[in-house]
Amino acid sequence: MAYSNPTYGAVQAILKTKYPDGAIPQAMYKDFPFLSLVKKTTNFDGDFRVVALQNERPQGSSSVFGVAQGIAQYGLRGGGGSYNRFQVYRTRHYGILRMDGETMKAAVRSAGALVDLWNQETDGISKNEMADLEFQLFGDGTGVRGSVATGGYSAGTITLATTANAVYFNLGMQVQIFSTAGVERTVTGQYLYVQAIDRKAGTVTIVSIPTGGGAATTNPTFSGSAPVATDVISRAGDFQLSTAVGGSASVTSGAGAGVVCGVQAWVPATVTSATYWGLDRSVDPVRLAGQHLNAAGLPLNEALMEAEGQVAIQGVGHPDHIFVNPLDLQNLKKALGVDIRYDRVQSNVAGVSFKAVEYDGMQGPVKIISAPFCPRNKAMMLNLASWELATLGPAPQMLDWDNNDYLRVSNNDQYEVRFGHYGQFICNNPGANIVIDNFGL
Repeated sequence: MAYSNPTYGAVQAILKTKYPDGAIPQAMYKDFPFLSLVKKTTNFDGDFRVVALQNERPQGSSSVFGVAQGIAQYGLRGGGGSYNRFQVYRTRHYGILRMDGETMKAAVRSAGALVDLWNQETDGISKNEMADLEFQLFGDGTGVRGSVATGGYSAGTITLATTANAVYFNLGMQVQIFSTAGVERTVTGQYLYVQAIDRKAGTVTIVSIPTGGGAATTNPTFSGSAPVATDVISRAGDFQLSTAVGGSASVTSGAGAGVVCGVQAWVPATVTSATYWGLDRSVDPVRLAGQHLNAAGLPLNEALMEAEGQVAIQGVGHPDHIFVNPLDLQNLKKALGVDIRYDRVQSNVAGVSFKAVEYDGMQGPVKIISAPFCPRNKAMMLNLASWELATLGPAPQMLDWDNNDYLRVSNNDQYEVRFGHYGQFICNNPGANIVIDNFGL
């Protein structure tokens, strides 16, 4: 039976219907609660964004008029309040889909098959970018997806130090492995790919493939040392040292290296004098970098109360949302017992809402939401209004600036569609947020 070649117009019509203005369909957000709920702006133009915050009130104060007046005139900062600013730059991330001409041509043999094929593939790469962004929003800006357990490397199989981190890996993902000092574990002339994942056991099996393509090699032979305990693993191209987060030359020059700086970058476990987006946060670490609570040994409900009290005493805001890993939420439900209450939280994406457990907070109900990409045994207790995903256009989006929804690959019988985002995750009031470590341990 004769059939026609897939035409540019046919595929373009499919993509324009599915991705008007390049935006991802709203229904896809239902699997990504943090990305759905956080405030999103799409006007991050210019080279950088200045994020200003006041971490102290004016101090021209005394029971003696002359003293108060003297402080206002001669005191530190003239007695005025303390104002600080982060100078934040965009990073960028890409998701690229390729489909060969033979597959497209074969799909046209049955009615609607070409549409189904493109729907399936574009849905897949779109959701992959959304999952990646959700992971980054919870992260520390390093791009690290997991670390090697003690004795955790053998014959190409990596045992992750945290079993639940297996959710951050995908079959076919290209990865890089680094020492904590940033030294890459390489295989000469080869790239590393994920061949198998045991998500319950927390193991990832890698193979190596020649840089120009070819057969995969199991149990790769590393050029230097093989992976060892505490080595970290990232998606290829995403890794940057923690000491450089928000401060590396590549990021601050606007070159866009690395991933967005998530909650654990804005609210780090340790605050040093190293600048973060141009600001030394060590002068007032609690209000400029939030807090961490080590909840080891604390019942889950008591950990929430202790953490909320630690934030409330600062007087700069109250948490209103708590994000936890689904496994931790189940244990929390048991701890709350008969006091448990349920509600739904409406996101700022039309038609998308999430079921939440209510915790009776100091300033009213606090919504506890299950998020698969929230790290295990951590609870992110956040003042949601203080966070913003600021991007240049929607995030993620189809990259079609030249109005070409898909491209012909010049040196191959393939067609290419590109997705991605340009932006940064921003917090304008870190002191109103706290991360609970060892939650449930």
